[in-house]
Amino acid sequence: MGNNWKILAEKLGLKRARIQSIQLEAEGSMTEAVTNMLITWFKYLPANADKVGVLQRALYDSDLWDTANDLLYRNSVHQIEVQRRIEEDNWKKVYQSIASTPALRGWKTLAKSLGICLEDITVIEEENWSIRTKCLKMLDMWRNASGPLATRPVLVKALKACKFMEAAGKIQQIV
Repeated sequence: MGNNWKILAEKLGLKRARIQSIQLEAEGSMTEAVTNMLITWFKYLPANADKVGVLQRALYDSDLWDTANDLLYRNSVHQIEVQRRIEEDNWKKVYQSIASTPALRGWKTLAKSLGICLEDITVIEEENWSIRTKCLKMLDMWRNASGPLATRPVLVKALKACKFMEAAGKIQQIV
């Protein structure tokens, strides 16, 4: 980054006096100067500000294209991971919803409606002792086998086809 950190600091809205103070405090350490500059900038941003967007624009404006592009990539990866975690949490809620309704006892009927073959149903039946575990294993098997086609609307449709309206209603309420 070199001395471009000072240009970046200006693009981020830090005053020249504050930039000079950061430089003096860092005692020649560029890493410390950049870290303190970013901390100072971050402290004064409103909580709801698009911090990544503001920083990325300032990086571009400071001709730090590689760093800006790296930030964009890392932010994209982070957003995908956040979405994946939210989706996984929602699936846990789906599983809990089904497990708390009469659909739990009808897991074999639901399995057939979801396209799970009789052979796999038998394996689940033999390898698991509790109805809850059997149901959850069946749902895992369906999700793994169906991949991106395993969606909540598909599950709701299958539950309705099996007349498990309570479970279908609970799942539809999950955001």
